Amino acid sequence: MEARARRRRWVGSRWVGVGLCAACLTYNIGPQEVPLPQSCQSLPMLTLVSCRSSWSLTVLADPSPQSRLHAEPPSPRTRAPGRQRWCRSRSFSTLVACVPAFRCRCIESRAQLFATVPSSRRPSIQVPARGRSQKGATWARRNVLLAVVGSLAFVLLPSRDALAAKKWQRGADIWSLDGRRVTIAEAIINSGVSTALEQLPEAWPFGPADFRRWDEGDDARGFVEPSFERHIDDPARLAMERFYVELLIGAPRGLRVLDVCASWDSHLPTTLDTSRVALVGMSWQELEANRVATDVHTCDLNRDPCLPFRDAAFDVVTLALSVQYLTRPQEVFQEIHRVLRPGGLAVVPFSSLSFPWKVVPVWSKSFHDGAAQSRTIGTYFKFSPVGGWHRAASLDLSPHKSSMVGSNPLWAVVAIKA
Repeated sequence: MEARARRRRWVGSRWVGVGLCAACLTYNIGPQEVPLPQSCQSLPMLTLVSCRSSWSLTVLADPSPQSRLHAEPPSPRTRAPGRQRWCRSRSFSTLVACVPAFRCRCIESRAQLFATVPSSRRPSIQVPARGRSQKGATWARRNVLLAVVGSLAFVLLPSRDALAAKKWQRGADIWSLDGRRVTIAEAIINSGVSTALEQLPEAWPFGPADFRRWDEGDDARGFVEPSFERHIDDPARLAMERFYVELLIGAPRGLRVLDVCASWDSHLPTTLDTSRVALVGMSWQELEANRVATDVHTCDLNRDPCLPFRDAAFDVVTLALSVQYLTRPQEVFQEIHRVLRPGGLAVVPFSSLSFPWKVVPVWSKSFHDGAAQSRTIGTYFKFSPVGGWHRAASLDLSPHKSSMVGSNPLWAVVAIKA
């Protein structure tokens, strides 16, 4: 029971600190005395420092009903050097909240505050070392941030009833390799993405400015050190693998597959029967780590979009999670068309995650809009070359399962070489 009471006092003191910090963001408190909540009268001490307004709050240990919360601006002459550094930083408001004194690890200068307290009311607590003080300040700022994020989540997130009311209808029939009809069970058909390709422009709508990125530096600099991180979360990655399985079900044995803009993971299912998996990417180390690769080639398609393969060399070409970085997409899609055999399948899965400084403007204008980005890719197919593709389809493969706000979105556009 005693341990439970201590835990309740500690949790309650944390929320007192969070509440005081929230008040500091709104009001400029001057010297005054405020009644201390009865639930917190057992706290030995609670100190709050606002570095923007340069004032401190001190709760003194006194279980009597006359306990007060005293706010007083400290004198510049008695301010500790550490606090002076904080007060000089005016770029943003920095708040440090201290929980009860037995857990308080910040504000070295509280020893000076103790000096202003009568000895009969002064708690017997030692001033912690500087390292512990900094650690306490970090925890206090974290508590404030969690309180703010929690409040925003409570206001912005939809209710459980609203989430339950949104019913995704899944299951789409599309054309696949060699004109076969397949069913993609997890494809959402009522999100607007499945109808995105119905109205495409009659002429090439993009100009040079639409492919001029923020960072026009050499892309190879970003691949000096290999990166073996995944670009989407696990639910979206598994959804992509299931999509490949359903898309290529019934395909002939010994498929020849080309992965453009490849990395260490091509997301191809292990059950797929392939005779060749060629990779084209930027990092040799990442390509060599790909377990399904039979041959690898490094090249920068933004500098030279020519693929190092003969005509009609592949049955399937994938361009996964990288189409947003292409500055010459029309030429790249023409090359994909060249290396595919007639009836071959081109698959372009993509998500909303990317490196903004390397994304082309035509893509960044429609972030998190799967329908608009599907239309962009559909336009790439339509004019690269004109009449070279048919039976194109756009799919919403987003799993919406990883957390309360959903997983990474996942969309795809597929087309067959005419």
